[in-house]
Amino acid sequence: MAKKQRQSAANRARTGTAGRSAAAGNPTAKGSATAVGSSTAVGSSAAAGSSRAVGSSTAAGNSRAAESSTAAAADRRRARTAARAPRQSLLERYRIALLVAFAIVGIAIVGVVFFQTANAQPWVCGSLLTPGPSESLPGFGTSDLGHNHVSNGTSVTYEFCPPTSGTHFQLGPQAPLPRAFYGPDKSFRPGNWVHNLEHGSVVMLYRDTPDQATLDSIRKVMDDAVGDPSSAACGVPNKVIAVRFDDISTPFAVLAWDRALLLPSWDPAAALAFANQWQGSAAAPERSSC
Repeated sequence: MAKKQRQSAANRARTGTAGRSAAAGNPTAKGSATAVGSSTAVGSSAAAGSSRAVGSSTAAGNSRAAESSTAAAADRRRARTAARAPRQSLLERYRIALLVAFAIVGIAIVGVVFFQTANAQPWVCGSLLTPGPSESLPGFGTSDLGHNHVSNGTSVTYEFCPPTSGTHFQLGPQAPLPRAFYGPDKSFRPGNWVHNLEHGSVVMLYRDTPDQATLDSIRKVMDDAVGDPSSAACGVPNKVIAVRFDDISTPFAVLAWDRALLLPSWDPAAALAFANQWQGSAAAPERSSC
């Protein structure tokens, strides 16, 4: 038994020695083995590189395809939104331009009206009143021009001046004017004092600026006139006022409703007689008003 074991060990030793000798004696075989290994390694590396390249290319392609698909989807959404959106009418499309145009037209109209108002004459006289036929009572009768009320500042046309009736203002303490002597520095439109005539007052007019003595005499007639029955109720001694007015054919005039006395020179007696006769005239539409 021991002998067989020694022979087996010897055989294995010889087989190993022969194998090493063969390998040493055949370098070609060794090189071939190495080459085969290297080739396998290179092939594996190349394959791996090719695989990575193909993978990268595929990923890039997929990314571009995804981006294109997303853009196309966005375009389709915009197209659907635009198709669903209601189409604007012509008025809606040009709304701002139309508003601007209307604003310009409105401003132009306001400007024209303002210009016309600013340049309008305060009143217009168709003619200047001239003395009428003599009568037994002071003054003479005139045509009735009505008694319409208009807003203050309205330009009024009178058939003649000074008007003894006609359209006039209704403005509290300014139409009719409070009883007073109004000096040459104060100017009023006929629309103010025609309202006094409507209330049964007598209005004494003077043109331009008379001398002081004449002004004092006019004031005295105003103070000396006898009041009518409504004067006491109105809290005044009489219903006579004096006002400057330049659109008259004579330097002085004394007026009642639908009646006038034109004076080429100041005549206090004639003026006083007229005032006493025609205060509260029955012709005045509102003779009892203050």
